Amino acid sequence: MTAEGEHQVNTKCQMDAGAKRNIMSFADLCEVVQDNDLKMKLSKVIGYDDKGIIVSPDDSTSASFCYTLPLISHLTESRQGQTDPSDVEMLQPTAPLSSAVLSKLENHCDCGKLPVLDNGSPDDKFISQNSIDVGQRVTYRCYPGYVFKEGSSRYITCKADSTWSPLNTACEPRNCGNPGEILNGYFNATSTTFGEQVTFYCDAGYRIVGRAYRICDRTGWDGQIPTCEPVECHRPGLIANAQIISGFGPIYKYQETIAYRCLEGFEMIGNSVIKCGENNVFVPPPPKCIPPVRCPQPELIANGQTISGFKATYGYRETITYACTDGYEMVGSNVIECSENNVFVPPPPMCQPPVTCADLPLISKGITPSPPNGNYWEYGMIAQYSCHNGNSLIGAETLVCTENGEWDKDPPTCKVVRCIRPESFLNGQIVAGFGPIYRYRHTITFRCNKGFEMVGKSVIECHENSTFVPPPPTCRPPANCGNPRKILNGYYNTSGTTIGSKAVFSCHKGYKVVGRSFQFCTTSGWNGRVPTCEIVRCHLPELPANGKIVAGFGPMYKYRDTITYSCNEGYEMIGNRIIECTENKAFVPSPPTCKPFTGCQRPDQLANGHIVTGFGPSYKHRETITYSCNEGYEMYGSDVIECSENNIFVPPPPTCRTFIKTWGKNVTLCRTR
Repeated sequence: MTAEGEHQVNTKCQMDAGAKRNIMSFADLCEVVQDNDLKMKLSKVIGYDDKGIIVSPDDSTSASFCYTLPLISHLTESRQGQTDPSDVEMLQPTAPLSSAVLSKLENHCDCGKLPVLDNGSPDDKFISQNSIDVGQRVTYRCYPGYVFKEGSSRYITCKADSTWSPLNTACEPRNCGNPGEILNGYFNATSTTFGEQVTFYCDAGYRIVGRAYRICDRTGWDGQIPTCEPVECHRPGLIANAQIISGFGPIYKYQETIAYRCLEGFEMIGNSVIKCGENNVFVPPPPKCIPPVRCPQPELIANGQTISGFKATYGYRETITYACTDGYEMVGSNVIECSENNVFVPPPPMCQPPVTCADLPLISKGITPSPPNGNYWEYGMIAQYSCHNGNSLIGAETLVCTENGEWDKDPPTCKVVRCIRPESFLNGQIVAGFGPIYRYRHTITFRCNKGFEMVGKSVIECHENSTFVPPPPTCRPPANCGNPRKILNGYYNTSGTTIGSKAVFSCHKGYKVVGRSFQFCTTSGWNGRVPTCEIVRCHLPELPANGKIVAGFGPMYKYRDTITYSCNEGYEMIGNRIIECTENKAFVPSPPTCKPFTGCQRPDQLANGHIVTGFGPSYKHRETITYSCNEGYEMYGSDVIECSENNIFVPPPPTCRTFIKTWGKNVTLCRTR
């Protein structure tokens, strides 16, 4: 432990050899110690020993010290800011240093880890440094593709208290700006910042030449702006047995056309007119001219018939429509068409017997269904089972014959099923299915009494093992009342909706609560009635003596309705001329009063001052006088006074006094001896 008033110094800057002392700038030390406005920058260098005593590193007789001056008063204006250290009597040095000063000096040689900058870093020369000295400036840089935010600072400084100055900057993605306009085209871009891609497109009738996109990199937009050239189509090759009748080319612009015609004795397959498309090709493709198409009549289909297209021979794209005889199913298309190869496409269909399912097995104590036509079960037919009286059907009641000739479900069974009505249902009742004996799949429907909530399903069903599924529900007091009812022209606040919670109702401004303003959540729900919100009404106040109403004659007033007053001739109004009906059913402010008018008289002349506005000599209620002091004097009191209802000025007139400057402040100066 050290003696009282002394403090052990323990800093990162202490040297190992006792003969050497830590060195720092005297100006830096004073910067830490001083807390006043009168600072002096000295160039000498000082150190401190292991007891915190400030000494010179080379000659203690010429050391620099920090001194504390006593209260300085009556410092003239001419000497302010020009005080010479030699004019100040040297006092005792400020050593040993205080704990507060030592704590500030504790880490003065190293500000620690550099602050992190998103998308940036300190310059390379600072990254490898283990420590940064007080006063040293560190500059930052942004990563490629990022730039400093406009107007921000790119550096920080290690301050005297071993903390970094704020890093007031940010690295933002570089903005590459407009990627370039493209004639007869356009571009789409979600953003133009670093890493984003812009895509170029051409208008209809033009095609893109060059790479269709550009990317914003660290130097700007990469690549070149593409161009949009007009679409051009070359004339297709000659068509056998055809001739062009319009659009002779040989080069065609976008949407220009060629019209064809077949030579006599040939038929056209395709479109007679083709158009130059956006991909430099004609659409649709050119037609063909072939000898006349003749498809012979196909053979009749077995178990079917032709219902349209009765001809011996058929031309190009003429059709035949078929149908199958009753009891047969068509395999293939019911319409075929004569193609350019003189054959029908697709080929004629076939009519086959329908898909059938096997006969159904007999079931005990039940009735097995038979096919509707009495022969076989066809695809899509439905078989429905039933049981003899006293038996219940277990399983699927209906089966369907599927397309692969199999039934979709297994046949059911018939057995005796009897369920007994459950025991008494507490806090509830049965509303459907009273029993007391229930057959298979018969149901019971339950309902809870008012104020109780159901746990379980409200409907249960008798199953094949003669038990109800699911089990009967129970009724318990509600754990939650839900939201209270809404209130017209008002609202409610509630601590919750569980039992014991309270809902408090309030009305909007201009309305008042009628009825009890709260409800509690009970086992029966929210208790009591929801209040109502009625509009606020005010009664006509008494007419002020020597006054009258000029607007708002009542006698009843709604919320925010107003009354406007005036005083009779020879009287002046004390208060507000307009009052308003408030939410408390009272007018605010109170009605005014009308008093005989006498007025205020101008006060005595202001010594060392004068009137600026309001020269009088007599003043009505609320009229004012404004004062100003002469040069070299300052005002005590308000510069504006007002004629009050008591015919005197409020506040009283001010006074003007001589201006005196004083100085009185503890300061700390640095001095060399």
